[in-house]
This record gives sequence, C-alpha cells and structure tokens, in this order.
Amino acid sequence: MTPEQKIRAGRAIAERIREMHATRTEIAKAAGVALTTLRAIIRGDRWPTDTVQEQIEATLRWRPGEMTVRAVRTSADLTVAMLSDAELSLELTRRLRARDRRDARLRSTDR
Repeated sequence: MTPEQKIRAGRAIAERIREMHATRTEIAKAAGVALTTLRAIIRGDRWPTDTVQEQIEATLRWRPGEMTVRAVRTSADLTVAMLSDAELSLELTRRLRARDRRDARLRSTDR
C-alpha cells in the first residue's frame, strides 16, 4: 500500500468508529489488537497483518477485504476499486486464506 492509501484506510476506520459511536479503545479491545497498533493504522503509519486486518474488519462490521477496498478507492471512483494485478492477487490470496480459516473453525466446532 502506498502512504496515501494507508492514510485513506485510516480515515475510513476513524469515520466508521465515529459512526458506531465507539472509542478507539473499545474497538481495539473488541478486535483484540493493541491500541497503539490501531492508532498507527489510523494514522497511516502502518498496514495491518492479514490477521489484524480481519479482526478490525470484523469488529467494524465490514466485509473481509473492505479495508483494502477503502484504501485504494479514490474520491473520483467511489464504486470500483482499481487494484494493480499484484494488489488484486494479494487481496484474493488474503480473502481465500481468511475463508479457509473460517471453514476450518466451523469444521472443528462441528465435531
């Protein structure tokens, strides 16, 4: 992610936290991430690992991958995120891994 994309994602997270009438502390705790980590992501200083991204997205009630979509989305393009081939490949891999982990958890609870 470019610095601008990280900042864009951070702004989207901050906006969603406000929409939920929550605090950053509450969201960090619910997501199981350190408050310093969440703050760094919101500032655009860092991009989360796949696991942290999934935890934050779930806490914000976003679809898997929504943070990436909001990062690459520009004000001129609000409906379609333009991903490079490499970004698209990475995002697809991340989503498939998340799905596989979810499926594995479901299978383990069925036993």
